[in-house]
Amino acid sequence: MVIGLWLKSGVSLPADLLFANAAWLVLQSIGVVAAMFLNGASVVRVQIVQALSFGVVAFGLKLILAPTLGSAGIVWATDIAYLGANAALLRLVHSSMAGARKLCVNHQRQLALA
Repeated sequence: MVIGLWLKSGVSLPADLLFANAAWLVLQSIGVVAAMFLNGASVVRVQIVQALSFGVVAFGLKLILAPTLGSAGIVWATDIAYLGANAALLRLVHSSMAGARKLCVNHQRQLALA
């Protein structure tokens, strides 16, 4: 296992914890792309609201899932909260990109008519 090569010891981690961390890394990479787009567009207030809502929901879910799922429950709570908080953020990015695309098409039509 990769963990054994990395830590060079007899440490073994539960599969559910590794799977939850793998899901977290995928979700985080998607969220970073959306955050970069919004930072470039100077949309900060939405990101602040998203981060605060993520923190509150994640904390609550961790209190609920940790007793039942153990350490994997803490990571799954993070995954679920991040997915929920970023769903609205990704929708905003998608609609912003669609609006920008529409502006470009309209500009190209105006140039063609001139």
